[in-house]
Amino acid sequence: MSLAQERSLDATYRRRLTEGALAFQRCGDGHAVFPPRPVCPTCGTRELAWTESAGDATIYSATTISPRDQDPYTVVILDVAEGFRMMSRLDGSDATTAVIGDAVRLEVRPIAAGGDPLPLASLTTGATA
Repeated sequence: MSLAQERSLDATYRRRLTEGALAFQRCGDGHAVFPPRPVCPTCGTRELAWTESAGDATIYSATTISPRDQDPYTVVILDVAEGFRMMSRLDGSDATTAVIGDAVRLEVRPIAAGGDPLPLASLTTGATA
């Protein structure tokens, strides 16, 4: 795969984020592929199609980071319902109370005004999946 094609995968993913969608790839055997790649890491096929996540996920791992002179924030690794794992930031006033197994909802939006859109997580009501 050429550098231009690799950049094309990233460009497609980022364009879909600007459209408000968390896009990932799926191969013909049904394996979810994320982050975007030219080949399915499970079966090796190059036949991948883009699709969108519904945004439901469960916390696999979480850590709260407390930088000096800044508000703490929580970084999570998520098991996304469609079958892939990803890293995100957990937002909301209850973010620092999150535990492994809590249900979250992903929403694509900027962290700060004018920033690039990113998939950000928030705890869902009822929390544990």
